Amino acid sequence: MPFIGIQMILMIMFQSLGRSVESFVLSLGRQGFFFIPALIIFSNLWGFDGFIFALPFADIATSLLSISLFIILRKKLHLSRDALIRDEERSYIDDQLLDNN
Repeated sequence: MPFIGIQMILMIMFQSLGRSVESFVLSLGRQGFFFIPALIIFSNLWGFDGFIFALPFADIATSLLSISLFIILRKKLHLSRDALIRDEERSYIDDQLLDNN
């Protein structure tokens, strides 16, 4: 399934950025947070077919979680980048004003 690739790429990205909590949540998400409850619920609803549907559900749910965490991180990085640019512009303007005096 293509969902596993998205999970792995984003999990490794979080690890490489030093975001260990997000990476840990994603690594536990597929086999722990989503798969085990899905096994219990789906097997009660659909019997043996529930076991078959549980893993794709866990993959999709974990992929949605990883994309959500990525969007949150992207917004944080984008906001911090905008603040950094404003600070640089402010210091440049201050330097220009000091040079003119």
